[in-house]
Amino acid sequence: MVIGICGGDLRMAELANLAAARGDRVFVTGFDSGAVFSDRIFLSRDPAVLSSCDRVILPLPVSRDNEFLFAPFAGAPIPLSALWPLLLDVPFVFAGKVEESVKKTAAQKGIFLQDYLTREDFAVANALPTAEGAIQIAMEQLRCTLADAPCLVLGYGRVAMVLSHLLKSLSPRVTVSCRNIGALTLAEAMGNKTIHLPRLLSHISDFSLIFNTIPARILPESHLRAMRQDALILELASAPGGADPALCRKLGIKLVSCQSLPGKVAPVTGGRIILETTDHMAAEQAEREERR
Repeated sequence: MVIGICGGDLRMAELANLAAARGDRVFVTGFDSGAVFSDRIFLSRDPAVLSSCDRVILPLPVSRDNEFLFAPFAGAPIPLSALWPLLLDVPFVFAGKVEESVKKTAAQKGIFLQDYLTREDFAVANALPTAEGAIQIAMEQLRCTLADAPCLVLGYGRVAMVLSHLLKSLSPRVTVSCRNIGALTLAEAMGNKTIHLPRLLSHISDFSLIFNTIPARILPESHLRAMRQDALILELASAPGGADPALCRKLGIKLVSCQSLPGKVAPVTGGRIILETTDHMAAEQAEREERR
């Protein structure tokens, strides 16, 4: 197997090392500094090396502006438009968090981009390092122990479920709030205190630590004004997030952005999850093609 890696955060570097360790031939480009690679890996400044690969794995997110590849360790910007011609003959091309406009442009160039972020196996596996990372950041930011911080978890999806479970081992005061009554009932069955989201305003001042996993503005100005002045919000959700950062600054509420946590706090685990997910996707695609 010849695997090409282009750009991304430290998860992609660790993914490359893991693939090389299991015996794959690995080409890496878009990493001019900031990462340590095994001597088994072929490093190149030229993305053209990707054209000879059996599989190319692009980063999560594939782009932050839909124009250039997300490649924080590259010496120069890498336009997405320059990549598409190089990937025409690559059987499997994977990327994370692919906007519809990017997927459409790639398809017009003859590239079928498969988004591993949309996979259930990726989401479930990624929940643990995300939750652990959120707790790590909370402990770094707080001026008290978690046991002394009444915690609120907004949402009850995969990440929130794991997060609330881990928090309960550190704090006796964990509350879950969401809009879905079924999810709220499950959260209560798992031993959490609960608040129906429409009733949150009258309780928001009870919490000094708030983890948001809902990608919607569920903390409007009324809620922010009702919070404690020392409240800390950890934003785990994707854009637009639960609260307006500018409004938080204006009101003196501390908000910490915690997106892409596995890449920051657990890149080895994050890289393994992406590698395993793309392995599953490639195997499933190959099986579908055999059946035709």
